[in-house]
Amino acid sequence: MAFTGRKVVLAGNNSPAIEVLRLLLERLDAGSVLAVAPTEGSKHEWQPSLADAAHAAGVRCLQPADVNDPSTIAAVREHDADLLLSVYYTQIFKAPFLAAIRGPKINFHPALLPRHRGTAPLIWAIVSGDAMAGVTAHHIDEGIDTGAPIARKPFPIHHEDTGFDLHRKATRLVHRMAADLLNDLLTGRPLPNQEVGHHEPSYHGRADARLNHLNWKDSSHRIRNIVRALAHPFPGAYVIAGAERVILERVQSVEPSADLGSRPPGSVELPHGKGPLVWTSTGLLRIETWRDGDAMRSGEEMKRFLHEGMMLR
Repeated sequence: MAFTGRKVVLAGNNSPAIEVLRLLLERLDAGSVLAVAPTEGSKHEWQPSLADAAHAAGVRCLQPADVNDPSTIAAVREHDADLLLSVYYTQIFKAPFLAAIRGPKINFHPALLPRHRGTAPLIWAIVSGDAMAGVTAHHIDEGIDTGAPIARKPFPIHHEDTGFDLHRKATRLVHRMAADLLNDLLTGRPLPNQEVGHHEPSYHGRADARLNHLNWKDSSHRIRNIVRALAHPFPGAYVIAGAERVILERVQSVEPSADLGSRPPGSVELPHGKGPLVWTSTGLLRIETWRDGDAMRSGEEMKRFLHEGMMLR
């Protein structure tokens, strides 16, 4: 069924969802929008709360523990919406929820689908060494990011980009793509269709191995990518140095001074006047910055609890 421009359900999380809420309120009154947000609100300082933004704008907001609960579905059906926009929402919609909304049901996912379906796609794009990331708008089905694509827009991953840098790029792109789609819907133009992307399919779920505890048996390239993907304000990647749990903020590859295999992965060297070096399976990494509580410290300052030949875990 077509979108008549009367009622919208916006299910979402974080700044991209708030951007879409603002776009909707430029075109519709607050009573025409029903927001659905995570029950816990904002988990991190860098994650603004859709629920807070909705309440401030006079928009009704549901925060269900289970979005597919009959009471939530009843509230959505009562809203009588003819458009669902999902923007970084963290739960999977089942058939009864989707059936409660007439018209298009569209999800915005920060990846070039079918690559990096599931959780933390921007983190995985960096860790995987991808040259490009992006945002895909697609129809919602009962799978996880498997619906037919409507629009797909890429952006480059630069050598020094962090996960948060990609988050900000994706937020701007969601805003532009959502504005275009809303203009199409409100003027009666049909939604565009795209072919399934040629990008190598992949999926990431909560059962995947945790990235944030670094494994020095990985390659230098992969470890560097994990560190920058999880850099501030994200939780960070850590190592165990003796009794210390240390979050690394920035590392850089260094040409080895000895043959590979001469030192075990995780072995520490302490060159004079520079940050500590750590052996990986493929070479050396220099620790340039680490976190000390809320403060950022130089690698040189980390030497106070390291010694030559020490093994980081």
